[in-house]
Amino acid sequence: MKKLILICFVLLVGCASEPKTDPRITEFLQWKKATSSQAQAGTVKFLDFYIEAYNRLSSLPKDDYVASDMRLLSQLIPLARKYDNKEISKADFEDQKRILSEQSNAALDAKEDEKNQAALRAYIANRANQPKPYQIPIPAKNETVNCTSNMMGQTVYTNCK
Repeated sequence: MKKLILICFVLLVGCASEPKTDPRITEFLQWKKATSSQAQAGTVKFLDFYIEAYNRLSSLPKDDYVASDMRLLSQLIPLARKYDNKEISKADFEDQKRILSEQSNAALDAKEDEKNQAALRAYIANRANQPKPYQIPIPAKNETVNCTSNMMGQTVYTNCK
């Protein structure tokens, strides 16, 4: 009985703690890691790697990250074609690839910041429409306010007119 309870606990904790990831994304990331290393080593052409990555990404569920990677790959494919045709040097290829990656990451960060700002604005607007607790009207200039306070036990009650 104790073993059964322990097994159920381990299964529940394992299922609850690990986010569900689309297996296609996991497969893509594994493929990308392996093939990227091969492209860096020169056993796979960068052009072939980028084209295959674009095709694989196009079959994944769309989100901002997939869209950003696809935009980046659409810029890297012509660059890789130039490199494979010996129109640019390895150093130029690496520099341009780095610049494009940085621009892509900056654009993705800006989009994420924009989403966060929109969420914050929505939160603030929602809070502004909520009734404000303990709202005390401020008297006009030269207006007298009469207040009376009563203490009952440890609590003070104040009434202003």
